[in-house]
Amino acid sequence: MAQVLICFDVLSNYVLASKIDKIDVGEKSLLRMLLPEIKTAKAIFILDRGFGNISMCKMFEKHKHHYCIRLSTNISSFAKIAMKSGDNDFLMLWVPSEGERLNCIKHGQDTKVIQVRISKVLLDTDEIELLVSNLFDIAAINKIEMKQLYFMRWGIEKGIKKLKPKMKLEHFGCKKMEGIYLEFYAHIFMLNMVALVGKEAQQIIDEKLAHRKRKYKYNLQNAYRHVRDKIVILINNRNVYKILNDLVKKIIQSIVAIVPDRAFTREKKSSNKSRLFQCYK
Repeated sequence: MAQVLICFDVLSNYVLASKIDKIDVGEKSLLRMLLPEIKTAKAIFILDRGFGNISMCKMFEKHKHHYCIRLSTNISSFAKIAMKSGDNDFLMLWVPSEGERLNCIKHGQDTKVIQVRISKVLLDTDEIELLVSNLFDIAAINKIEMKQLYFMRWGIEKGIKKLKPKMKLEHFGCKKMEGIYLEFYAHIFMLNMVALVGKEAQQIIDEKLAHRKRKYKYNLQNAYRHVRDKIVILINNRNVYKILNDLVKKIIQSIVAIVPDRAFTREKKSSNKSRLFQCYK
């Protein structure tokens, strides 16, 4: 078993940074190791409730990054206090609890109070999502836009879907640690290659099908297959432009319609489901 963390750009479908480690290394620990390596300006990091604590917020502040994190209203004591407020979009001081203070000290952080923005987002199911961020300019980004911003996190889920079921990330062909690392980063490399070539193909698709009612995108699985078949030639050939042009022509031949505002109910996972793959190579 292994733990993986990926910093995924939802606008370009490009993996900015990634890390794989032992299963006992948590996601938050991987993020602490990975964040200093991410060199990007004017980015907003969108994270789910697994990262919702004051120590994470302090870490993003230290690296001068904007963030938008969902808080668990069942676990976080700060979230429970914020939910009692009658306001839906406001600035609030986050006073760390004793447990949060110890966690900050553990990671070499101060235990001072920080100011955050709280945004309550009403879902179609009448549930309320609580978002914490350092996007303090409410006039520049209103509550509706905060909801749209967090909804963009769905692109991260789709990025994981590309790696796991479609590119078969978990079906490693070797058992040694060095081989696992090689296969993992080879998958990341291929995903980024498909994203780069696919971006050129998508521009052509958008131009050609601009008159249609629905928008279309290239078929990822077929794009991956085309790039995979040409990757060795692409790396070892000087005439890169011709090969890339041929790849784009093949990719735009296979398109799928984009269905807007899709929503799926979250299914409860079976408690007796095995986490191990029985079809290990």
